[in-house]
Amino acid sequence: MGRKSSRLFLVSILALLAIVSASCTPAIPSPEGSTKGTPDLIRGGKAIMLIAEEPPSLNLYLTETGTVTQIADASIDGLVKIGPDGNYFPALVIELPSQENGGVSKDLLTITWKIKPGLKWSDGKPVTSDDIKFTWEAVSAPNSGALQTGGFDLIDKIDTPDAQTAIVHYKKFYVGYLGQFRWGIFPRHATGKADEMTKWDWNRKPVTTGPFVVSEWRTGDRIIMKANPYYRENGKPYLDELEFQIVPDYQSQLAMMKNGEAHGQRWPSETKADYDKFMAGHAQEYVVPGLWNMELNFNLSMPFDNEPGPLPPHPILGDLRVRQAIAYGIDYEYIIKDVMHGEVSPSYSPFEYGWYKCDMERPYPTDKNKAIALLDEAGWKDTNGDGIRECEGCKYADKGSRMRLQLLGYNYDDDLQRTEEAIVEQMKAIGIEVYIQNEDFSVIFGGWSDHAPRKTGDFDMQIYDGLVETEPQDTIISQWRSDQIPNAQKPDGRNYFRWVDSKADAYIDAAGISPDLNIRKDAYCKLAKEMSQQLPVMYLYLLKDSTAYSNKLHGFQVSTWGSLTWDAANWWIEH
Repeated sequence: MGRKSSRLFLVSILALLAIVSASCTPAIPSPEGSTKGTPDLIRGGKAIMLIAEEPPSLNLYLTETGTVTQIADASIDGLVKIGPDGNYFPALVIELPSQENGGVSKDLLTITWKIKPGLKWSDGKPVTSDDIKFTWEAVSAPNSGALQTGGFDLIDKIDTPDAQTAIVHYKKFYVGYLGQFRWGIFPRHATGKADEMTKWDWNRKPVTTGPFVVSEWRTGDRIIMKANPYYRENGKPYLDELEFQIVPDYQSQLAMMKNGEAHGQRWPSETKADYDKFMAGHAQEYVVPGLWNMELNFNLSMPFDNEPGPLPPHPILGDLRVRQAIAYGIDYEYIIKDVMHGEVSPSYSPFEYGWYKCDMERPYPTDKNKAIALLDEAGWKDTNGDGIRECEGCKYADKGSRMRLQLLGYNYDDDLQRTEEAIVEQMKAIGIEVYIQNEDFSVIFGGWSDHAPRKTGDFDMQIYDGLVETEPQDTIISQWRSDQIPNAQKPDGRNYFRWVDSKADAYIDAAGISPDLNIRKDAYCKLAKEMSQQLPVMYLYLLKDSTAYSNKLHGFQVSTWGSLTWDAANWWIEH
């Protein structure tokens, strides 16, 4: 899926800063999309998109779930966006800052953004550099509730010498500066106090710069957007309205697509061949290589003890031998070929694509006998003959404790459900009782204030698909560094495994201080090896990305790097 960059060693820092996003692009085919060109006369109408669950808000800084992105991308623009080729391109700014154009200082600590002239918010007020400054203030506020905070703590100050210029001063070199504000900027005049971001009315009805603006939000039913009259591209969007209908039942979604009641559906469950056959003449599925990596995450600490830290150890999973046994006990080939119908590819680490792709083999290939031997060695025996092991000399659990583990996932995903069921059966074969507990997205991907299980550490194992983006450092820091375990003082931390490893910390830090991609890749691959040895997580498979569109909708491109609506400004409908 990924490829090695042809320019891993960049002689000058300028080269890195100017083309880093181009160097981070996986080898992907030309994006699929409508074959009909942009209309000159066919304008207006409404496109209806189907979503499985209502988002909590459209504020991209307050979420980690892709559901919000599918909707918010139709309305909210950042300073930059990512195109189908994986490259950053200017959205609200004139150009990408570099040393060549004066946007990056020689010491790499000052970045200058120039806003395009004449930009307006959807309420007609001008977009200014102060809005960039306010975005930093809001996301960085102690009680902001922000989850997407990468690099904001490294900003020392932001100067706004004029309405179009924002000068960002960093405390130290930040490798992810290009994507710093890609989740959007906030209008100071139309939001609220910086430290009350979770309470803003803006979160559900944002004043924005994107092609569509929320006009009505019917809770539990639909979100209706109308064309932004102040959108920066003249003549766009072509549609008058874009509507997101909340339809949890997948069969109902299929019926709506086939009956022409909807125009878009994210992540169809069937194979492309089956979907296209069923929808013949009405809609079709578009498949591109994906970024979503199915993870089986282990909680290394004691759950349900009102202590979110790494200690005491998990009574079962705290023993590395148990985690290794689980890894050996999973039949990956069966899951990939039979459960997922061969529509996914093997995955061995978080670095499966892009310039940082690590060439690895599966560290624990399927071996039931090794799994059984490890569990025996770890002191877990089937003493009562019912097929499930109990603690008889195990490391952390009480004598006689049953080897029973929760597998926490999310609803509305048949593929995930089948994967979970396969794992349950495969674990039973080695003497581990696993039970499935699936919850809504809002529970699984909630924040600290929501008491989300992965935030508070109240789970055994959790399965979901995660990703690493074009510039991976922010994600890697927040998920894997030892000081990123979430707690009341660090609610935005994402080290849900409660993994503390000084070697891993050193590799992460090394990847964040060098402008040399070769050095950074080496550090990431060493991190991947350390992860495979210590097993806070294991990787099952890499998903392909799919979207279905009505045959009456045109102008779209399906992008590996984009959401359902990343290019909604270009859509048009046959009347």
